[in-house]
Amino acid sequence: MTAFIFRVLILSFTLSVAIFMQGTDSRAQNIPGGSYKDTCRQISVVGGNLVAQCKTVGGDWHNSTLQYHDCSGDIRNDNGTLKCKHSSINPGKTPSGSYKNSCRDIRTDG
Repeated sequence: MTAFIFRVLILSFTLSVAIFMQGTDSRAQNIPGGSYKDTCRQISVVGGNLVAQCKTVGGDWHNSTLQYHDCSGDIRNDNGTLKCKHSSINPGKTPSGSYKNSCRDIRTDG
């Protein structure tokens, strides 16, 4: 009877570790790469947005969010704010403005 309980405990532990490791790997794969990782913490992806606390030049921590799917190149920490160069579907044909930092799939019609 004791051997049976021991086997059940070992099997339960092994399955728990396997499930935990699988969950950790899948979450880590969703986090985009970039130099921001050197100076940001509590990094996660929520609803298509990269969310992190990033260090400012003064050493304070600032909450920052970036819609990263249309980023091209490095995602960086710019004084506590996540930034990247955004790719554009129609380069040079969309009006300039800060909306480009929080919008994606930008197009003009007409």
